[in-house]
Amino acid sequence: YTVEDIKGVRSTALDVLGEWHGMCVEDDRLSSPYIFEETLIFSRSDDGALLIDSGAIHFLRTEISKNVIQIDDMIMGQAVIEGWQAPFGVGTFQLQVLRENTFLEGYTTWYDLDSKRIETSKYVAVRRNIVDYDDCLAAARAIIDKEIAIYAMRSS
Repeated sequence: YTVEDIKGVRSTALDVLGEWHGMCVEDDRLSSPYIFEETLIFSRSDDGALLIDSGAIHFLRTEISKNVIQIDDMIMGQAVIEGWQAPFGVGTFQLQVLRENTFLEGYTTWYDLDSKRIETSKYVAVRRNIVDYDDCLAAARAIIDKEIAIYAMRSS
């Protein structure tokens, strides 16, 4: 599928519109693996295309999502870090909508500047402003904490 194939098609796509708290694992040569956290805001353009705005929570970084496709409970696309020169700062993601549209889980990949190889991390996001937000966020953190241990082994 391409973005053009599904523009305006929303009949089977699950509702993900609104604000989310996203997490994955990153690493750089100056630190151990750490949890990268961001705020995601899902919206739709006038022609029905899914749009994602995101910004890092703990430091300055803005990602622009491109070529986002949603088919049923799957969301796929590319993320580009604003101001970075490709191939650095360019990645892909594939997420599944779970738990009655309150949880996204999947993977993100990118070319890493430090390791000079393609890296991957589990990605989890929790919808904000839900009744059990704190419990869902704790569950997401537990998933990402396990990913940190896996990432540390893979990086050594």
